[in-house]
Amino acid sequence: TVSALENRVLEAIVRVNLGYAHKRLNQDQAALTSFETALTFAQDLKLNKVEIAALDGLGQIYSKLGQLEKALVFHQQALDQSRYSGDVEGEIDALLNFARDYAIAKRFEDVLEVATQALQIAQKVARKKSVIEAHHVLSQAYEHRHNPQQALFHFREGYRLEKFLFNEERENKNRQLAIQFDLERAQYQAGVYRIRTEIEREAKERAE
Repeated sequence: TVSALENRVLEAIVRVNLGYAHKRLNQDQAALTSFETALTFAQDLKLNKVEIAALDGLGQIYSKLGQLEKALVFHQQALDQSRYSGDVEGEIDALLNFARDYAIAKRFEDVLEVATQALQIAQKVARKKSVIEAHHVLSQAYEHRHNPQQALFHFREGYRLEKFLFNEERENKNRQLAIQFDLERAQYQAGVYRIRTEIEREAKERAE
């Protein structure tokens, strides 16, 4: 039934979100269980975004547990599914996951390859935080490859963009606070006007 299908879709979404909640709390086994359940539901229901998120989560957990080969398998599945479904953000995340794990394995040539891909795609779609992360990863990889010039370039670019993004977010927050202040002031003034009008009306009624 439609209701049963909606419940299964909702459960898949809840399971993947629960997996990330467990991950943040360092509850790795609980996270694995949630991600595996979410993946089963997502594949059965053909929920691409949920499937990619579950694969991403499983890869990160296995990486954290030191099972890099298993983590890379899930990263590859997430990358393949992202490219197949046209999920650009999922593709960037998968490439950065590869880069982080290749760095742990000291496979720095592979780090340079996937991180450069991630950087190019992130720049194209203006995904600023991923651009910054890619620069940081590339900087570290070039440092290990004894290329200080490129390492410094990516470090400076990452730092510059990080500072720019911080200032941009701060300005947006200040703008939102100013709008909120203006709104509250307008509401206060409207309240004062309403009370004053009511008092004047009552005074006029008494006078009459």
